[in-house]
Amino acid sequence: MKETPLVSIGLPVYNGERYLRRALDSLLAQDYSNFQLLISDNGSTDRTREICEEYAARDSRVSLNLNDTNIGLVANFQLVLERARGQYFMWAAHDDVWVNTFIGSMIQELETHPDAGVAMCAVQRVYENGETQDLVRYPGRANPNTMTTFQLALALAEGSPHHLFIYGLFRTEFLQQAFVNFPRVIASDRLMMIQVALSTRFRFVDEILHIRSINNKPI
Repeated sequence: MKETPLVSIGLPVYNGERYLRRALDSLLAQDYSNFQLLISDNGSTDRTREICEEYAARDSRVSLNLNDTNIGLVANFQLVLERARGQYFMWAAHDDVWVNTFIGSMIQELETHPDAGVAMCAVQRVYENGETQDLVRYPGRANPNTMTTFQLALALAEGSPHHLFIYGLFRTEFLQQAFVNFPRVIASDRLMMIQVALSTRFRFVDEILHIRSINNKPI
């Protein structure tokens, strides 16, 4: 009998051929291996589908969904979340990279803090040219481990980078319930994380285990 995965990773992608292999390789190289990787190709017109099929054929943990047409970004994010079977869930951007201890570290944080709904690490944000924009940490009073839910929601409303927790590891059932109210507006990720902050605790691991790609540095 196939083992039920503890973790589900949802990777929605559209025309991601440039960086997709790098992202998939870093996820599949995690030192915690009991996960399913749910890829949903949103009607890509480049070689994304071919790359996805290649990885699905060689690793049984990879499950592939192919949308005939582009159903929109939010709907594609929702699709992979709905198909999650694991107790824990994370979204993965097709152009990001994860240190191989990311999943294991986040699981440990949630296992030892049952009052928390999401765990995340420090983040290195990198331009497409490889130059680092910044390192996102939460020192002192900004550390969500010691903040109340109201303090955290207020910090998010004031523009703090705690919204990056949207790419952390969630308790799946909690996130599926929270996503029902996902706002379809500008800065929707921040607004959603304000709602999440009012509903559960955040846990922060002060190690750079996630490298996030951002748009090229302005000239």
